[in-house]
Amino acid sequence: MKVRQAFILITLLLSLCGCAGSSRSFDETTVIVGKNGKITNAIIEDFDKQYYQKNGLLDMVNEEISEYVKLTGNKDAVKLSRFEVENGKAYVYIDFQDYSDYAAFNKVDFFYGSVSAAYEKGYDMNVILKSAVGTETIGKDEIITMGKNNILIVSDKVAVRTGMPILYTSANVEVLDEKQARISSESEGLAYLILK
Repeated sequence: MKVRQAFILITLLLSLCGCAGSSRSFDETTVIVGKNGKITNAIIEDFDKQYYQKNGLLDMVNEEISEYVKLTGNKDAVKLSRFEVENGKAYVYIDFQDYSDYAAFNKVDFFYGSVSAAYEKGYDMNVILKSAVGTETIGKDEIITMGKNNILIVSDKVAVRTGMPILYTSANVEVLDEKQARISSESEGLAYLILK
């Protein structure tokens, strides 16, 4: 179960029983992709009802992480790096050793690495990408020639912050600034971001 889905579940259960700098660096759930491939999921959710229980949420998050670590046998695969409840918001930061742990833990399609590696893994590069700045577009042939550039491929509808400037994106990505973007909540299929 994805942790964000767990937020909803614990909210429902508790209502029936009567859940990079400071954690406020982000005001929405954001996936942070470091240059070194480390992935952090900064989950920010409303947690403003009196019947929500901070310890219940923390226990649930720790249990999910523990189950994943037991499944993989790798204690470094997933770690809780920050947990705070403040001003009606819950801030949960989860660090992942690499993109594959993020994908498996959240049960989503997620890739971060070189364009060449993504192509070798079978990701479809027959897409049209638009420039993050300006109106230029590129297709499969141009994308493949950028083999050494890093690419982020995401099925999850989240905001992302990258360690490098964003050069090109698919149409379902809104570029917020040089290193931040948001995947449209109404988009279908994968989102692509090629980085400098």
